[in-house]
Amino acid sequence: MYKRYKLLFISASSRSGGGPSHIFNLKNLLEEEFNIFYAMPKIEDFDEKIYNEKHLYIKERTLSIVDIIRIIVFSRTHSTDLI
Repeated sequence: MYKRYKLLFISASSRSGGGPSHIFNLKNLLEEEFNIFYAMPKIEDFDEKIYNEKHLYIKERTLSIVDIIRIIVFSRTHSTDLI
């Protein structure tokens, strides 16, 4: 058995098209081989697709130093391999 690498996707957009749609398309393609985590704003259209323990809520369209620190802590806590 091989190690399932952990990926962290980051998006500062909460619009249902564009970046978040692309991230969830990647999730659908990669979820059998990788553990997927998210750092993104709350997205109403995709809430059913996100597991709470795998999702870090960050501010929309703004990346503050606090959010960067939270992403680092989240990444280390979950031992992500690739961001």
